[in-house]
Amino acid sequence: MMRLKKKIRDYRNRIYICLLIFCLILIAGCSSKQPQNEPQPEETSTFPFNLPATFIGKIDCDKCEHVDLTLNLRDDGLYQLRKEYIYSTGETETEAQMRLWRYDKGEQLIILGKEAGALKTYQIVDEKTLRFLDKENTNPEELASYDLYRQQSVEPFLDVVKIRGMYSASNTNNMLIECSSGVSFPVDASADFYAMDRQYKSTPHQKGEGLLTSFQGHLISRKNGDILVVDRFNRIYPDQDCSGYKTKKGLIGPTWIVTKIKGQPLHDMDSLRTPFFTLNAESKQVNGFAGCNRFSGTYLFKGEIFLFNKIASTRMACPKGTEVERAFFEALDTTESFKIEEDTLYLKNSREVNVLTLQAQQ
Repeated sequence: MMRLKKKIRDYRNRIYICLLIFCLILIAGCSSKQPQNEPQPEETSTFPFNLPATFIGKIDCDKCEHVDLTLNLRDDGLYQLRKEYIYSTGETETEAQMRLWRYDKGEQLIILGKEAGALKTYQIVDEKTLRFLDKENTNPEELASYDLYRQQSVEPFLDVVKIRGMYSASNTNNMLIECSSGVSFPVDASADFYAMDRQYKSTPHQKGEGLLTSFQGHLISRKNGDILVVDRFNRIYPDQDCSGYKTKKGLIGPTWIVTKIKGQPLHDMDSLRTPFFTLNAESKQVNGFAGCNRFSGTYLFKGEIFLFNKIASTRMACPKGTEVERAFFEALDTTESFKIEEDTLYLKNSREVNVLTLQAQQ
């Protein structure tokens, strides 16, 4: 009997312990939950009215009768602004631009541009009216104030504007990423596109790399989206980003010093002096030293192909360096592409194998 009572007591104690553990787990779980009435993060609100939208207005002009304004707000973050100066003689003069715009939800402002000192700010009066403010978000009496009014439909904007972007081309796509907004546009193969594309393909760059480009152009609407037309090509800026900063070492400019030939470090090879070369952008020539003799020739960059040709050298006899020179010229002869990583240049053959590794020296 005593043994039975002990078993019942032990069993009861185990039940009490299990219940206690369960209650502790339940309390901990409840305390980790947020109260139901705790305020939740505010959801990002949408723009006050549907985009795209066209606003028009009129302002006074000291040297003309008035100026007609047209402002397109696009849903991709770009605005298009046209100023048409109307003269008493019947003549007109038009200025147009396309840049980035931003929305300040707290102040209900539309801010055109992003450079300090060149900002234009509009107050959203209602979904049909924008009121011009100055860049400091004030409206003093001496500042000309005017309103722009929303149109029922979006007006097409075919004006030619200055455009800067990162242009890249492949066999199937010609694309430009507009600098101020980061919006990508396909580029139409018409007008001055061919001059831009030729310059891109003759400027050394790595496969698929975008190059900073400037031109006059405009957008046209297609069923599958807008497409960019190059009206007047200006120039390409090699090895720069949209801010104009140098992004990396360029193929043109540095003296390239050989560190490896076909994967073998140069210090393991028998050479009196280190081979090197430089490339001239205007003459498309290569000049350098091969390990025993100086040499010169030409290079060709076309699309993704990079070649050396017409290589000629002096004919000096050297006690050392002839084997290095032979391997160096063989590497140049088989080069078909290149890759730059920081200060290192890799010349590759048709199988994408590194045949020469070089280090930049300014």
